[in-house]
Amino acid sequence: MIKGSRSTMATWAQARGLTFEEEGLLPPVTDALRLGLGVGSHRAGVIIKDDGRSTTAVGGFKKRPERSTWNLCAGRLPGGVDGVVAHHVHLERRDLSSEGGDSWYAAPSTVVFAVLPDGARAVRWLTGTPGAAGGVSSMATLDLSGGGSTPVVPVPTWRAEIAGVTWSATPAEDPFRLERIAGPAGAALADAPPRTKIELRDGALCVVVRGVIDDPAQLDALCAVAAAVAGAVAAITAGEPALDPAVPVGPPVSDAREAWLTEGVRQVAWPSPPASVDAAQAAYRQLAEGMARGRGVRWKVRLIVLIALFAGIALWTGIDALAIMLFPDWKGELLILLVISLVFLVPGAIRAAWQAGGEAHNDDVSSRALPWGLEAFTREYAAARGLRLEDPTVFRHRFRSPIPGVPMRVLHGDLGGVTGWLALWADDTMPQRRHLLVAVVPAASQTAPNVAGYGAHVRDGMLVLAREVPASERSAAQLDALRAAAVGAAAASTPA
Repeated sequence: MIKGSRSTMATWAQARGLTFEEEGLLPPVTDALRLGLGVGSHRAGVIIKDDGRSTTAVGGFKKRPERSTWNLCAGRLPGGVDGVVAHHVHLERRDLSSEGGDSWYAAPSTVVFAVLPDGARAVRWLTGTPGAAGGVSSMATLDLSGGGSTPVVPVPTWRAEIAGVTWSATPAEDPFRLERIAGPAGAALADAPPRTKIELRDGALCVVVRGVIDDPAQLDALCAVAAAVAGAVAAITAGEPALDPAVPVGPPVSDAREAWLTEGVRQVAWPSPPASVDAAQAAYRQLAEGMARGRGVRWKVRLIVLIALFAGIALWTGIDALAIMLFPDWKGELLILLVISLVFLVPGAIRAAWQAGGEAHNDDVSSRALPWGLEAFTREYAAARGLRLEDPTVFRHRFRSPIPGVPMRVLHGDLGGVTGWLALWADDTMPQRRHLLVAVVPAASQTAPNVAGYGAHVRDGMLVLAREVPASERSAAQLDALRAAAVGAAAASTPA
C-alpha cells in the first residue's frame, strides 16, 4: 500500500518543487513520532483499514522495523512551511483476531513534519484533536496525603474545546495566546482528512492522520494545517518585546504551584548552598521518603489494589460456581478450571499489589523531591551570587534561542562585570532529555568567539554560551565556570 503510493507521491512532490526520497526516518520528537520507539523489530501485518470499528491487516509474515518513514517529500511545502510530507509507520501490539490473543501490527500514518524555530517561544506542548473533550468520571478519589502533608500541585494544564477541536497545552499559557493558534489551525483542520491531529512540542510540529493518504488535494490540506500553525506562531512571537540584558523580565508568577514549591523548599535548611541539583534533590528525597512512609502510601495502595483484584477473583469464582450449578455434567472440568485459575490468579494479584505499592511510593517521593530540589538549588545559588530568579516562561517568550529546548530556571544580574542571565536548560526534543547550562550576555561583535568547552552563538545582539552536562553535573561549580566564561567572552568580543 505504501509502495503503491510511491509514484503518486513523487508526482505530487515534483509538481510542488519538492525533493522526493523513497525511504528515510523522521526523528522521534513528538508523541505521534515516538510511537513504537524501543519495541524492536517484529513480524507484523500492515494495517490497510482502520475506521475505529474494524481493522484489516495484510503481510503478517514479514519482519518490520519498529519505526520507518516512506515517500518523503521535502522542501518548501504548500503554504510556505519548510518541512516534510511522508508516510510514517510504527509497530504496535493489538488484539485483532477473532480467536483472541494479540499480535504485532504496522500502523501507517500520513504526516507533515516541520521544525518551527520560534515554536517553543509561543507554546511548549500543544495538541489539537478533532472532537469534543471527553469527560473523565470516577467513583472515588484516592487521597494518600493522610492529612500529613500538602498534596502535590501539578504543573497547570490548559484545556479547551474550540470549534469542535479539543486543545490542550502543558504548561498552561495565556488562553488568548493559545486561542490565536487554535483559531486558524482549527479552521484549516475542517478541510483536512477526518481525525487529523496537531502536535507542537518545543518547536517540532507534526500534523498527523492515521492511514496512507496520497490524494493531492488532501496532502495540500494537511500542509495548510501546518501553515496555519506556523503563521499563528510567527504572529505571536513577532509581538514579543526584545530582551534587554540590563532589564529584568520579572520574577516567577505567584500561583499555586509556586506557593507549593516555596513551602516544600522551606522544609530543609541550607546553611550553605547545595553543591548541585542532585545534592539538593537527595536531601528532599530523604525528606519525602519519610513523609510517604508516614502516610503509608505503599501499604494503602497495596491494600486497595488487593481488594480490587480479590473482588475480581471472587466474581470469577462465583461465575464458575454458577456454571457448575447450571452444568453439573461439567462439574469436574469446571472445578479443575477454578483451581488452575486460583493457582495463577492469587499469586499474580499479590505480586501486582506489591509492585503497585512500590511504584506509588516512588512516584510520590519523586513528585516532591525532584521539583523541590531543583528549586532549592536555584534559589540558594542565586542568593549566594547576588542574582535574582526570573520568570522562565516570560524569558522563553522573549528569547530567540539559537539552541533547542527551553529554560527551566533563569537567573539574572551582575555575572561579574557583565549583566545577563544564567539558565538551567532542558531539551526535550529527543526521547532522552538533554540538560544544558546557558548564559546570555551582551555581544559587541556579530561574530561568535571561540570559547573552549562551550557552544557560542550571537543573536539579536546577545552572546549565548551553552554547555551540555549530565544531570548530575548541574552544579554550582559548573555555573560559576559558565559565568566566568561568559564574562570573558563578552569582554573579548568588545572592539578595542
